[in-house]
Amino acid sequence: MQLENKTHYHQRIHDLPLDRFIECLVDGNLARLIISGIPSEEQLSTAWELILGEYSELIGNQEFRMYKELFREVSILKITLDQITISLSVLQVIYDPFLAAEVNKLLNTNCKFDWADQNAYQAECINCLNRSKSYKMRYDLKIIQFEAIQKKNQDKPGTKMDRQYFTSILITLSDHAKYRIEETIKMSEYCERIKRFSDYCEQLKNRK
Repeated sequence: MQLENKTHYHQRIHDLPLDRFIECLVDGNLARLIISGIPSEEQLSTAWELILGEYSELIGNQEFRMYKELFREVSILKITLDQITISLSVLQVIYDPFLAAEVNKLLNTNCKFDWADQNAYQAECINCLNRSKSYKMRYDLKIIQFEAIQKKNQDKPGTKMDRQYFTSILITLSDHAKYRIEETIKMSEYCERIKRFSDYCEQLKNRK
């Protein structure tokens, strides 16, 4: 008696892991949809079209909202970093009470900036410069996330997304959730997290 060749493969987005989705999308490796058996190429292509349709429907304009939020965060970090850098460059050569107060506020410090005591004064300036490096690190990391998502939003329709794009999304979602979100996350949960992050950003916007 010949055994029936049963095939089992992902046909819907709800149980498809993100890492498999990425391999299908980025590498064109539809075999990653296979769970067991040997489905035909036509079956896999049909399933992939359905999955892409569900993905587009679930995501909607949520990714663009995430893009705008990252742009806002990058802009704020850049402005803050420039303020600190310019203020300290001036303070190192001349005391200005307004700039001194701004630096203390931005860096959450309580420096005296006593111009009469040059050793202490310059030491505080150097200390503030060192503290500002944390802003630079945050900015550098955030700009990497932003540029990956920016590329996707600026590319022509139909241009394939790369792995860096999904890495950037996962980092943003992880920052929001306060814990690491892995590539093994199911696509349905991934899309829901993007939606919730987008809703959160919209709520913050409406509070202003």
